[in-house]
Amino acid sequence: MHWFFIAIIPPILFALVNHLDKYLISRFKNDVTSSERGVGGLILYSTLFCAFAALFVFIFLGGNVFLPISDIVILFFVGFSGVFATILYIYAMEKDEASIVAPLFQMIPVFGLVLEYLILGIIPSAIHIVGSFIIVIAGIVLATEYEGLNVKRIKNSIIFLMLGSSFFFSIISILFKYVTKSAENFWVSSFWEYSSWAIIGLFLFVFIKKYRVDFLKSLKHDGHLLFGINIAGEAVNTVGNSLGNFVALLVPVVLVYSVEALQPVFIFLFGIAITVFFPKISQEDISKKALLKKGIPILFMILGTFLILR
Repeated sequence: MHWFFIAIIPPILFALVNHLDKYLISRFKNDVTSSERGVGGLILYSTLFCAFAALFVFIFLGGNVFLPISDIVILFFVGFSGVFATILYIYAMEKDEASIVAPLFQMIPVFGLVLEYLILGIIPSAIHIVGSFIIVIAGIVLATEYEGLNVKRIKNSIIFLMLGSSFFFSIISILFKYVTKSAENFWVSSFWEYSSWAIIGLFLFVFIKKYRVDFLKSLKHDGHLLFGINIAGEAVNTVGNSLGNFVALLVPVVLVYSVEALQPVFIFLFGIAITVFFPKISQEDISKKALLKKGIPILFMILGTFLILR
């Protein structure tokens, strides 16, 4: 099979997970409670999943999870960054449509360039700077409301939440690769990352009352469904990551990233399909005006990403 047909699967799966996240957030916030609950407690479902994942990996490795203390500290920071990035993403997804929020993850490669410069001293080329500029401007346009041709408001909260989320996710990518120097280390590193999520989740449960109350309330009413959706999302993510890693063995990594840059297109198309065929799951504005307003900046964000990956 041609590598492209394998490489195109991960962005499709990741786009599906974005919409699954939106449904999960909506269900968590509004379902079967006497009062509306916040979405912050939803992160505890992810940390609970990571606790089970850490146990599974520990058994799989036969308890052989030794790493230098310095690497473990870095992986705990990776876990903290992952939890914090996910919380910011959850709050952003609560505020708007998946096809507006999720494409803003295209900011991740922009932060990657900045971190490479600050940490490794790698100076970005002119084309990389142009690509970054295009992504930032297109992201602002995507998160802007209009009245006719006039700007009604810029959704600053969504922009800042996704900037923060993208920044922390870019840190994860760099630090995890730094620690995981070989295929043998992958599962050991994963164990410590999952463990850090579980420990941070326990900290959130104990010290943040709002998260604890919302989590226990949801667990009582529909915890099996929410946890099941979370597991499904994590499973789809795992398949997508595995396929991406496999394709990276066949062709240069930059080609894999170029294909994965198409994810916003699938987020956009899934948003239309779900609204038309499964409106009870999720509904987005699919008027001609809204489709143009979302579609054009998404295309520019993809163009900017391609320029960064050159």
